[in-house]
Amino acid sequence: MLAVAAQKSASSPTVMRPGTPADWDYVGATWRRHYRRRCAAARRVPERLYEVEQRALIGLILSRAQVVCAVAATEPDLIVGYIVLEQPAVHWIHVKAGFRGFGLARRLAAEATGALYYTHDVEHAAALWQRLGLVLSFNPYRAWSVG
Repeated sequence: MLAVAAQKSASSPTVMRPGTPADWDYVGATWRRHYRRRCAAARRVPERLYEVEQRALIGLILSRAQVVCAVAATEPDLIVGYIVLEQPAVHWIHVKAGFRGFGLARRLAAEATGALYYTHDVEHAAALWQRLGLVLSFNPYRAWSVG
């Protein structure tokens, strides 16, 4: 199945489009799932508490942030990656596993020109941001602040 997704991504061009509220369920679900898997502190929070509180935080962020989605050019509802931004912070970036290695994260990160912080720390986050051409400092407090 992964090989099929990778083949499709290699042969199917992607385009960037603004995220819309119709995308929030997918964005929120993937963000919550992957953050819990990749953040040691998040894994220590009881599961029900994590789901309630992280859902609320992501909802707050999505209500005011900019989301850029990478989508299949022929299927604009097929999200293969996204970045959640609120200058001067990047809240989250995600690319579907089968679509990694084709430069989508770099294209999404290009939307974050001028960003100074990232708000959700995961294993190897600083190295990831550097590979994507961004020098960001971890600042979780930007997740709750506006402006």
